[in-house]
Amino acid sequence: MSLRAYDSFYAYNYGFATVRIIVIRNPNPPVFSLPSYQVTVNENIPLGNVAVDIQATDADQVGAIKPL
Repeated sequence: MSLRAYDSFYAYNYGFATVRIIVIRNPNPPVFSLPSYQVTVNENIPLGNVAVDIQATDADQVGAIKPL
């Protein structure tokens, strides 16, 4: 999965990062609630704040999928 961030004022200022989701021993893949996610984050958001909450379900697991 790729993450792209860009400056809305200076469109040429952008960066990419790779987000890896590891699924161990899972015959059924996780199903995300949306096919893609897009958020706008202010440049002065304090470090450690949540920028986006991604929801997924998994037929192999009872209850919620827990983040690492």
